[in-house]
Amino acid sequence: MSGSSGGGGGSIVDDDQIACHLLKFETRITSPNAVVLVMLSVGKQLNIQIAAGSTAQEIQVVTSEGQIVGGLLHNKAQRLRECLLAQTSYKATVRSINNGQVDVFVEPV
Repeated sequence: MSGSSGGGGGSIVDDDQIACHLLKFETRITSPNAVVLVMLSVGKQLNIQIAAGSTAQEIQVVTSEGQIVGGLLHNKAQRLRECLLAQTSYKATVRSINNGQVDVFVEPV
């Protein structure tokens, strides 16, 4: 009789346990700024920051010139916010632009 403990292989890690230097995910920019959107192209690297003066500590995606592209909402956003506050820098690389929707890959710098 061959049994199995059912545990096999991988482990699931809670978002709050992911090390900041390992936090990576793909997501869509929320509320994209149409004026800035026309200047984006696939492959462009954007900065991620916490909005200045924001009591809610909103996460913003900005160009290297400081123009706000939009926000980020993701199930890992809380961990991203914690890592940003802990001084880990992140970038968002544009993966696709389609009808005003911008998909990006977020990773540490």
